[in-house]
Amino acid sequence: MFTIQLFGQFDARINDVPVVLPARPAQALLARLALSPGAFHRRSKLIGDLWPDAPETNARNNLRHALWRARSAVIAAGGQRCHILSDNIGIALNAQADIKIDVHEFYDALMQSPASTEHLMRAATLYRGSLLPGFYEDWVESERLRLEAIFDSAMARLVSLLQEQERWFDVVQWGTHWLSHNLLQESAYRALMTAHAQRDDMACVHHTFRRCKAILRHELVIEPSDTTLALFQQLTCRAENEHRAVVYTTPLPIHYARDNTLQQRRVLKPRVQRFIVPSTAIGVN
Repeated sequence: MFTIQLFGQFDARINDVPVVLPARPAQALLARLALSPGAFHRRSKLIGDLWPDAPETNARNNLRHALWRARSAVIAAGGQRCHILSDNIGIALNAQADIKIDVHEFYDALMQSPASTEHLMRAATLYRGSLLPGFYEDWVESERLRLEAIFDSAMARLVSLLQEQERWFDVVQWGTHWLSHNLLQESAYRALMTAHAQRDDMACVHHTFRRCKAILRHELVIEPSDTTLALFQQLTCRAENEHRAVVYTTPLPIHYARDNTLQQRRVLKPRVQRFIVPSTAIGVN
């Protein structure tokens, strides 16, 4: 099995044996092919994507060298030459080979119809981080932003379904996972506040709101939206009302009522003190 990980960090393995690619161009080439396995990429297009500023002659030599390094590393890890197909016109990753790529598993999970909570959880688990962090080529940046938007949309759908099902523990778990990849998503903070309130954990509600406020101020120099503020006020107000209702409707313990009654009796009817009068005082000999 040839597995390629593009989310979170680049990693390639054949039957759990690492495909060692110390040269960055070879990594970039294999990652570029992995985004669309089976599709032949014209050499001229790959040159433009990977070495946009290099002279054409140098860029072609770079491509040949990167292809040789990538193929050699695959073979050294136990793969075959046919894992990477090439001719004078283009290069492709062989989709007919036993290959697994996390980005395409991510797509497959989201393409299920209807997308259940299990499918969405599967997609969220595969998203270990942004696409190819540390790669700054234009083709990576555009694809990274697109996948981040897809992930945010999937997480919003997942959290919404979990709230409808009142699975508050799962809302906390996946809302936290969402924020671990995107700290600026107010929808995630709102979901967490709602879940904590449903679990009667108002301390976490306040902590989540304060965290949201601090991060938005620090990163974007803005305040939480009116929607987030209104939800926080609604949750805290409801909690205060419920607390008052409990205080005023809870009967006093029996021992407290008994002790209080005895105390009132002592105040209203003080104990009569007895005095012993000497017998001589009343004329008794």
